[in-house]
Amino acid sequence: MKPAAYLIALALLGSGMVTGCSKKEPPPGGFPSPIVSSTVKTQDVPVYISTIGNVNSQATVEVRPQVTGKLIAVHVKQGQNVKKGDLLYSIDPKPFQAELDKAKATLVKDQANLEYARDRLARYKELVKKEYVSQLNYDEYQSNVAALEGQVMIDLADVTYAEINLGYTSVTAPIDGRLSGYDVDVGNLVSPTDTRPLTTIRQISPIDVNFYLPQYEFQRIKQLQSQSPLTVEATIPKSTIQETFQGKVYFIDNNLSLNTGTILLKAVFQNENRILWPGEFVEVKLLLKTQPKALIVPFAAVQMGQQGSYVYIVKPDNTVELRNVKTGVRYNDYIVIEDGVKDGEKIVIDGQVNLRNGSQVYEKKPTDEKKG
Repeated sequence: MKPAAYLIALALLGSGMVTGCSKKEPPPGGFPSPIVSSTVKTQDVPVYISTIGNVNSQATVEVRPQVTGKLIAVHVKQGQNVKKGDLLYSIDPKPFQAELDKAKATLVKDQANLEYARDRLARYKELVKKEYVSQLNYDEYQSNVAALEGQVMIDLADVTYAEINLGYTSVTAPIDGRLSGYDVDVGNLVSPTDTRPLTTIRQISPIDVNFYLPQYEFQRIKQLQSQSPLTVEATIPKSTIQETFQGKVYFIDNNLSLNTGTILLKAVFQNENRILWPGEFVEVKLLLKTQPKALIVPFAAVQMGQQGSYVYIVKPDNTVELRNVKTGVRYNDYIVIEDGVKDGEKIVIDGQVNLRNGSQVYEKKPTDEKKG
């Protein structure tokens, strides 16, 4: 091959290689970006104040003996749920039964003496009129009747007191609730002066949740409470029990704390399943109002920029429009949009990092994530 021809062939070969290795030009607007989208929807949204509360028993009673005696029986177990009036402990009743029997016998004796004295006074009343008996003797008989009447009243009081003490030998539950542990065993002498109670009963159902709110919310809370009872929701944080409990505010304290600038509120929960427990911390949401027909989007859709909050709207031609929005309250995994979107519009909730105004997009499929 001649040198000139060789050079021409080489030039043509090199031109072909360059043409074959050149990259395809991207379409106007760039390659489509994968996204996940959702739709703006309308819903009534509750508006809450959120805080932390503490669960407390509405009633806590230390069960103590009312009489001194030997403990002869325990009828309950530690940690047991009891009803008002359930028998908890028995104290030896024999000494108290004897006291009652003695008081009753004394009453019978003094009642008999009183009846005899009254009959005699009635007879002497006629004799003193006829001056068969002196007025002084009659006055003595009358005084004796009055003294015996007083003694009978004392005897009746003694019988009542003895009956009360005998009743105290059966120690019953004063309220519905759950027992604490106890350290007093059968055979021990118990007394009202003991330093420790027999047990403690805490009311579990219904139960209170106490929580504090800041001073700047006080006037609004007070106004709402005057219109209707405030509703409270409580949840147990980091719990396997994903349940929301409903309660009603029944108490607002009469002063604000000077140290914290907060005010105490108490809400009652029925707690029928006994899930809320005294001493437990819970997340509290106080319902202030319900915002009707609010526009909501998933919280992940809202981005932050130099101009504030914005979202990407997916247009019918599969391009996106960056649109500034005004956000409102958050509601679970959603957020209220007060201005900037319309009901039914399609918005991007995942994939915003690669987007700009006018970018082309396509809906990402689950298989796309597995490939990536």
